[in-house]
Amino acid sequence: MNNLNIFKKTFGWYRNLTIELLKQLPEDRMDDQISSRSIPIRCQLIDLGDMQLKIVGLMGGKHMGTFKRPSETTGSKDEIISYLNESHKAVLKTLETMDPQTTSLDWFGRMRFNFDEALAFMLAHEAMHHGEILSFIFAKDLPMPNAFKDTWGFER
Repeated sequence: MNNLNIFKKTFGWYRNLTIELLKQLPEDRMDDQISSRSIPIRCQLIDLGDMQLKIVGLMGGKHMGTFKRPSETTGSKDEIISYLNESHKAVLKTLETMDPQTTSLDWFGRMRFNFDEALAFMLAHEAMHHGEILSFIFAKDLPMPNAFKDTWGFER
């Protein structure tokens, strides 16, 4: 299995985990923050689609499709799920058009990644948001979503 296929499988797993997590978060807590320095949960979830589209764009990919980006203040769970699903498909389709030998990512002059490293960067970004949301769940003493119970073994 090549690295792009491994990425697709892992990215799909992370995205499904994100969507299951989103479905189980209480609607009335979507605009809460862990602290004044963090961004609201709703914004974090929208950021996942935004960031991955930005990454493939910076790698030279042309997005295939148009996206209705949910509002950061009023976007519903269904709108966010649709956006995450559509951006996920677009990222995968765009990556298939790129040459892994010559494609790289210049992250605003701060870091440079080859193709495989850029794929890992996308996964790390999604995992980072999972960690933030997990911290939020603990800080607000919310029930642990099944997505985290089943995947990581959290019981509370």
